Amino acid sequence: MTKEDIQKINDLREKMARTYRLATTEEQKKRLGKYIKDLDIIIGDIKAGRPVDPIKLRILDDSPSQSSSKKYAEDDEPTFSDVIEVETVIASGHDYDFDQVYSFLTFFENNLSPALSASYLKLDFALAKKRDECLMSYESVKRIVDQYVSDFNQYYSSNNDNTAMRERLRTDRRSVLVKLNDTFISIRKFFAFLVNDLNDGRNSILNKDSIFRDKFSETHNYFNGKTYEEIVRLAYDFVNEMIDVIDIPRF
Repeated sequence: MTKEDIQKINDLREKMARTYRLATTEEQKKRLGKYIKDLDIIIGDIKAGRPVDPIKLRILDDSPSQSSSKKYAEDDEPTFSDVIEVETVIASGHDYDFDQVYSFLTFFENNLSPALSASYLKLDFALAKKRDECLMSYESVKRIVDQYVSDFNQYYSSNNDNTAMRERLRTDRRSVLVKLNDTFISIRKFFAFLVNDLNDGRNSILNKDSIFRDKFSETHNYFNGKTYEEIVRLAYDFVNEMIDVIDIPRF
């Protein structure tokens, strides 16, 4: 088996795990869970230096008889974009891309930020400090975003065709998105470290198996009922998708 084959299997395992975490029905979870278990057996055999049963490798085939769970993941892989409803915040109503970015920020603030706070997620001292820095950097850049939205909407409602102001807002828009992108890239490094620790069996998350319940929003927080390990892994997925949504070259 080549290094490329092994990498393909590991990448597929990671993709299946992400899909499982976002699955919304028990049927999907059961189907994906079985597929992940089969992949784990293959990965275990490879790590132990055992020959891999060719029959097990059939789940990697791209033939029409491939696993239905794989087909589900490739065709209908759920994303946070499927969960997050885009709200219109830019008054002109013609900036869907920025509206989507802002909606992702709102989701982060209302759902992830509480779950990751010191009141709930318990980390060792060094990581707790880094977590607090990440949340503070988010709050700082969110204020900048809110100021841009306020300035734009005030300009739009004034019906004042001020060329200089319009150009300034265009420049501000890109500057805000660049700062937002940089902030979430930094946050992604933090979550990547936590996920790697989880994968390596380290105990950086002191309450990883505990169930999260937002005491201020028991019915509305998306992550209610999930373990802190699940939340951290989903947070990493979210941040990656957030960076894709910001998509600086597009702007």
